[in-house]
This record gives sequence, C-alpha cells and structure tokens, in this order.
Amino acid sequence: MVPLPPMWWQAKYHERSYDQRNEHMTLADAAHEGVTVFPQVPPLVWINGRDAGYFERNLGFLPLSFRPNATSFCNESGEWVGYFTNNLGFRKLAHSDPAPYSQATKVVIVGDSYAFGTCVEASSSIGGVINDSGFIVKSYALPGTGPLFHYASFVEYGRHDNPDFLVWHFYINDLRDVLGEQNNETMANYLDMTYSQDLIDKSDMIALAQATYFDEKLSRVLKEVSTKQQENDALIRWIEGTEIYLDSWRNKPFMRYVKLWRVRTRVLGQKLVPASNGPFGRFGDLSKDALGDSLEVLDRVLGNVANLARQDGMRVIFSYQPVWESYNNFSSSWEKVKVAVQEMVLSHGIEFVDAFDGLSANQMKKYYPFGLKSRLHSNEAGYTRIAEAIVRRIRCMENSSC
Repeated sequence: MVPLPPMWWQAKYHERSYDQRNEHMTLADAAHEGVTVFPQVPPLVWINGRDAGYFERNLGFLPLSFRPNATSFCNESGEWVGYFTNNLGFRKLAHSDPAPYSQATKVVIVGDSYAFGTCVEASSSIGGVINDSGFIVKSYALPGTGPLFHYASFVEYGRHDNPDFLVWHFYINDLRDVLGEQNNETMANYLDMTYSQDLIDKSDMIALAQATYFDEKLSRVLKEVSTKQQENDALIRWIEGTEIYLDSWRNKPFMRYVKLWRVRTRVLGQKLVPASNGPFGRFGDLSKDALGDSLEVLDRVLGNVANLARQDGMRVIFSYQPVWESYNNFSSSWEKVKVAVQEMVLSHGIEFVDAFDGLSANQMKKYYPFGLKSRLHSNEAGYTRIAEAIVRRIRCMENSSC
C-alpha cells in the first residue's frame, strides 16, 4: 500500500514552510523541555468511545473539557501549532484570560473543532478574531463534539459569564456526533433544561482527574516515540525517493509526450490526503432515519437554548459552516440539510449566519490550507471570514439594523 503523504509534504509541495516531525515526536520534544503537554483525545472518546465510563466511574460525573493549563499540538498546514488551555481546560484566546468582564459586549462561543480554531493560532481562531474586534470573548468549544456537548458546555460554563451573545458555531458533521452523545446517559440528561452537573464548582477535581487521564495517554505516546520516529524517517525517505524518481522521468521526451509528470501530482499531491471522516462521507454512514433522529435532538437543544436566552436576556447567533462536499458533487443533498437546519434555527427565534453562503468551489479554495480537496479545517482566512460575518451580525443586532 502506498503511504499517504503527511501535512509537511503538502506544505513542501505548495512551497510553504514545514516541520517533518509527527505528533509523537512533537509532544515528546515539548515534554522533554518541561512543557505540560497532552495528546488530543476528542471528548467523544470518553463520552461514547473506547474510554466511555472512565470519568463516571472515577469521579461520579462527566468532565467537558481538556486538561487545564496544558499544551497540545496540531498540524494541517505543514507547521505544528500549539494549543494552550486555561484553568478550566478550554482554549486560551490570549496569553492571559481576561479578568472579570468589562463594559464591552460579552460573547461566549461554543462548538466543535471549527469553533475551537483547530490548527491555527488562537489569535486567528473565530474567538480570537472576534475578541480583537472590540468584544470580550470566552470560548468553550472543543474538537470532536456535537450539539448536546455544545449546549452542556454553555450550561456548565458559558452561562456563568452572563454573556450578551452566545455564538454557536455549527459544522454539519455535528449531526452525526450527536447520535453518540445521546447514547451517553449523562449527556442525554442535558435534554432536560433543569439539569446540570455543577462542573464549574468541581474544577479542582476535574483538573486532577484530567491530569491522570492525559498523563496515561501521554505515557503511551512517549513509549512509542522511537518506533514512530523510525516510521516517520522511512516515510520521508520513501517520499523523497519517489520525488527523485518521478522528476528523473519528467523531462524525458516520451514522458513529456504522455504527460506522465502528472502522476507526480496524483501520487504525491492532494489525491492522497487522508479521506475526510465527516460529515456523512457521501451520506453513506448516516441513514435517512439517523439524520431524522439527529435533527430531532438538535431541535430540542435549540429549544433549550432559546428558552435560556429569554430567561437571561441573551441573544443567540447560530453560525453555520457548510461541508466541503457542498461545493463539489453533492450540493443538492447538502443544501437540503442546510435548509432543514436553517428553518429549525429560525423557528426558535435564533439568528442564522452562513459566512460562505453563495460561494463557488473555486472561491472556497482560499479558505482551506491546500484547497477544498484537502478536506482539512479552515485556514486563517476561513476562520477570519466566519468571525467577521459574526461580528457584522452582532453589531447590526445591537443597533437593531438587521
């Protein structure tokens, strides 16, 4: 089997700076420098995955955050980006979290990896850009989470900040994630508006439990570093050898005639980027009935959010991000899902924003690290476009000019 090229090769192919280390090596290097690090384990792993029940057995409740005051890493652009968590285990948007809210408009963000700002610096994330636009922002977004988790994180943390605006950033694979969430008893309890685990009062217990959990994960990573480094070195040698071989043939007259040089792009270019794990593939891993179940849960969660907004005098913006397939071969199917979600959101009196509405596939390319085919998260330009659309909506709502 031909190995898939890592992000560093994508960056090299597009003539950008890159770091050839893999995640194991990056975490190990930081740990050896005395940095408190943790491998990224999506919350769904301990909600409904291989570690389901771990925290309930050891704590008696379910945490909704990463390890506090620690660092993790991500690479979808060729360079490793560090994530720094605050004392609650959520991503810091600045080097130091703001003290008690000032008189500026207060914004809380919930959502999954896109709301989190996966693989970009905090200042380039949605929350970071909004924060730099004159608002006070706190983010309780985490990668690998769905609508029930987003609502729960607001109930447990965001609501305590008494925000003026709740921004819920939604990516369409959240409809799949919620199926796993509702199978967890604790998560399902959040469908009841009165339910809370009072997690904000259990921060010390959560910090200790998360330290134990992620230290165990890190120890496995560190034990595998040598093996993973050998595999990484072998992959680098294979890719570089293949490049040399293909380049040696590229300029031969016969090869120019048959344009075999195009194989270089197909073998080492975007065609071999690992396939997307989301939204529903090609609708293949989410049946019509499952989609209906997901939308039903989303509708209940939206109802809860709308009720809390009325109680707290808060306004809600639902920021919708379309999946990359929307701009390729499956636009009609995805558009139907978007319409269903949009109608549902609006029926609860919640504002709906799609920063990419109306864009073509060609226009969308610049908002992803290596174009749409890469199936990666947004780049800085993509996150900025989303944040600017949200800022415009907040300001027009404040001025009653929408």
